[in-house]
Amino acid sequence: MDTITCLWYQPKLDEISIMCINSWLKLGYKVLIYTYSIGFRNEWINTKYDRMVSVKDGNEICPNNNNISSLEFRADHFRFTLFNMNKKSTTFNRITWCDTDQYLIRRIPVTCNFVSSQETLKEGAFKHKTIREIPNIGIMSFDGYENVDWDLIIKRGNRKGKVNQSGSLKAYEKLLLDSIYPVSSKNYCPIHWAYGRDIYSSIDIEQRDKYGLQPITYRALFDDKEIIGVHFWRALLKKKKWIISKGSIYDRLRRSSNLML
Repeated sequence: MDTITCLWYQPKLDEISIMCINSWLKLGYKVLIYTYSIGFRNEWINTKYDRMVSVKDGNEICPNNNNISSLEFRADHFRFTLFNMNKKSTTFNRITWCDTDQYLIRRIPVTCNFVSSQETLKEGAFKHKTIREIPNIGIMSFDGYENVDWDLIIKRGNRKGKVNQSGSLKAYEKLLLDSIYPVSSKNYCPIHWAYGRDIYSSIDIEQRDKYGLQPITYRALFDDKEIIGVHFWRALLKKKKWIISKGSIYDRLRRSSNLML
């Protein structure tokens, strides 16, 4: 697997996307960016990597669904359609999808089809009594031979002629929960969303449990070989309007990458 695929809607990437995509490039990956923006600009790419980045029209996969108001759910529909097309193709290809807020520290050890996962809450009103991890969509890698009913997942996003924005995502989580595909949450989501604010505001993760979840240190991101990347939970950053502090985990990763233009 030499190419990472992603989607971006706006004419210009934000800082988190640039940082994450640069982390992929630094590890030697080519990057394929799908976009619906006619004016998409990629001047952020360092000339060292410009030949490693391709930009394609998202309409090659599916029309932009303006009936879905949330860009996050539009991206869900897009990636599910992309994998569905690959599975129905006469020539299967491995597609590895990364969200643009998924930072990579190490190369992805692709030996089989897989999806990333995240821990469930262990304490509190929304805790899971039996399920410890659930599949998520931060990173997905399939070769077309996967036993996944993409048609059903897509269909659940448009039930009875009405757009159900979260329907496809819920169907995806349910179908893959007991499958062989989810890998350990430690691989790509070592910092749970419950500690999301610490990523942007703290020099390290507070060493106290939240919802029964164990914290992880900044140093462990580099020392623990099971950790492949970090999910930055950008949607929460925007919703909560967290302030990015100098010396925070995010800032330290940004400076250590030495790739920001």
